[in-house]
Amino acid sequence: MVLMDPRDPNLAAAWLSDINKMEQAGSGANVNVVVQYGYAPNLSYRYHIATDAIGGQKVRSPTLVLTGSIPTHPGDPQTLKNFIAWTKVNYPADHYALALAGHGQGWKGLMIVAGQDTLSMAELRDGMSELGQKFDDVFFYSCLMGMAEVGYQVADFADFMVASEEVTYTMFPWEAFINKIKANPAMSAGSFADTATLDCAAAMTSTILNHTTASIDLAKLKNTLEPAISAFAGALLADVTDFKTTGLWSDNSQVVIDLAVRLPSESFADRNFLDLRHFAQRAAAQPLSAAALAGAVTDALAPGGAQSAIREFKRGAGHPNAHGLSIYFPEYETWPDNGGSITEGQVRAFDNPTFGAHLYQRDAAILLPQLQGSVHPLMDDPGFLFPSDTQWDEFLHRYYKPVAEACVAGGLPTRPSAGCPDTHSMAVGESILLSGEGSSDSDGPNGADKLIHGSLNSKVHYYWDKDAGTDSGGGLPAYADSVEYRNCPEDCDRDNIDDPDDDNDAIGMTYLYTCPAPGVYVVRLNVWDEHHDQPRRRIEDTSLNQGRHWLHFNVDSDTLTINCVGTPTPTRTPTHAPPEYTDTPTPSTAPAQRHAIAHRLANGIPDGNTLANPTLQPDRDLLGLHPHRRRGAHGSGARRRARAKRRYL
Repeated sequence: MVLMDPRDPNLAAAWLSDINKMEQAGSGANVNVVVQYGYAPNLSYRYHIATDAIGGQKVRSPTLVLTGSIPTHPGDPQTLKNFIAWTKVNYPADHYALALAGHGQGWKGLMIVAGQDTLSMAELRDGMSELGQKFDDVFFYSCLMGMAEVGYQVADFADFMVASEEVTYTMFPWEAFINKIKANPAMSAGSFADTATLDCAAAMTSTILNHTTASIDLAKLKNTLEPAISAFAGALLADVTDFKTTGLWSDNSQVVIDLAVRLPSESFADRNFLDLRHFAQRAAAQPLSAAALAGAVTDALAPGGAQSAIREFKRGAGHPNAHGLSIYFPEYETWPDNGGSITEGQVRAFDNPTFGAHLYQRDAAILLPQLQGSVHPLMDDPGFLFPSDTQWDEFLHRYYKPVAEACVAGGLPTRPSAGCPDTHSMAVGESILLSGEGSSDSDGPNGADKLIHGSLNSKVHYYWDKDAGTDSGGGLPAYADSVEYRNCPEDCDRDNIDDPDDDNDAIGMTYLYTCPAPGVYVVRLNVWDEHHDQPRRRIEDTSLNQGRHWLHFNVDSDTLTINCVGTPTPTRTPTHAPPEYTDTPTPSTAPAQRHAIAHRLANGIPDGNTLANPTLQPDRDLLGLHPHRRRGAHGSGARRRARAKRRYL
């Protein structure tokens, strides 16, 4: 069964050419080939492909014209269901294969034509269920559909899948492929998928350098690969908040994942789609706890492996690190991902497809309890299974939040000899510098903002509450839907609750703290990324999101403890003032800095000797990676989790 979407005029001609290729072979005694070619909301043609001895471009197969109330729109799942039901009645068979021919964009949907209905993941599953049994094979003759998410979506309704991670082309040799089936009607479902993969690749190899095609065992994808992905994602989720050296953001695991794993991984025409095996291979080479679980993912994607979901895979020279299945890992959290201007209706938390109302992240299940049930700008596709059944989306949620780290940098201009601890005893009246420069962020509207935390071009906000046990600010702001709350007068953790630990006592990456009186004080740092600064848009109005962009979940917190003892003692005068904080971005050399750090991280985290190398001095100075600030690792994972009142929203 071949369902074609010719609403794009460019595809309409290509599909007619494909039908003519099919007619060169035609159906046979043991093989029926049927096609539905629809080009108007209520007008389609169904063909039982016959051998065309005349040739040429005219379709000569027996035709059934569908008009009137019968759904024929390719973006309507009922169209697919009707086609399947009609085929079963009129051309019953022992084995069935389905080919879906139209524009595709991975998990975001297929049968895509601008401004018109799209077949979503839930609708795809609904349509395929009409067969009442599993298809032997499903062939996505569509771009970008070779995704773990797509395979998982259809695994209950097909045994094998043929798809491309990359853009694909209307070059499939239907005549040769159908003749092979006719010559061997007992061909197994796996061989059918392998043959389609090899024929497709052979047709493109000489002219299309970036082609990719794979035959995928969907049972192994569901039973072996998906559990491996979920466990791997859970470990990445735990890694995100880990840092190796206090006071140094550049070796936070969040930064390592971005620069050394995500950034160099193979991507495709939609650069938010990464080759899953290459991503896991990159992770396995980094100082991450998830590295131990990456091997199960790579093993489940090794072509031809006994437990691998990949049976056959072919790629062109343009994708040397492609392996058959991609996964969604958006380059930036908000649209646009190229640093351009945001237009109406294009604001969403990971990526904004130009069609449909899918939402990969599932905010209602992850946001603060008091916000659950509020309406997000774009609604989720509730029948999309991968985010529901794996931890991948939970990992992405946490990855795109900042990681806050507060520590005691010491008296200016030097730090304590012990590094940058999170506890300190000092005399009443004495001053000491507290630092949040170990915090990190993985996201921003452009490369410069993305990881150069605290640089001249950064938009990250730091708010300090000097006494987390005392409410020193005013009451909860009377948030209004029509106002943009860029800065924090109160409620700096943005949970819509007037807590004692979310006051704004100081702003900036560093804070010169003075012991007020004898006692133990918990100081809390709240770190925002720039999403609190995003302009308000129509899509975020009260009818859709209750105007709550100012309650965005992209905030993280960390605490440190100061023990103030004795009576006031003279305060040593700093030799220079602490750096001032500004919200105003100014030009910087941040892209070059990002490139230098990306190069180092892509080849493993540098050790202290590397950082001390004089040849790296200019880059190190720009990023604040001074030798006297790096005091070695601190067993960060266990230590960080043991912190008092460590929390994030």
